[in-house]
Amino acid sequence: MFSDVNCYGSGGVFFFAKPLITVFRREDAEVIRIGYLALRLQCLTIPLAAQITMANMFSQTTGYPFRASIVALLRQGICLIPVLLILPPLFGLFGVQLSQPVSDVFAACIAFLITGGILKELRARSDNPIKTEQ
Repeated sequence: MFSDVNCYGSGGVFFFAKPLITVFRREDAEVIRIGYLALRLQCLTIPLAAQITMANMFSQTTGYPFRASIVALLRQGICLIPVLLILPPLFGLFGVQLSQPVSDVFAACIAFLITGGILKELRARSDNPIKTEQ
């Protein structure tokens, strides 16, 4: 249900980005132009942020704290910092606006791979149950 609300909410914000930005800075057309695009770009990857959060919680609750820490650091550190160092010099303001969504895509891909590895390990563990003494 949360994913549905997340998708519908980001879709609504995506389509009404300009009026939403205008509410806060009605008199400044340049701020509206920059904010409108930044908000729409961010809305494209909001569902990925939810998936990254779920991957983090999954890793934590299945007993993989180091991997959970890696997943937690992906979105705002491991992926974002290099993207911020690369995109703005290449694309200027558009690079700044694009940095968080690009970081979210990279983070979601890495989180997917980490989650897949954990699932593979859990399946292998369930195929070879630990024998207990009786």
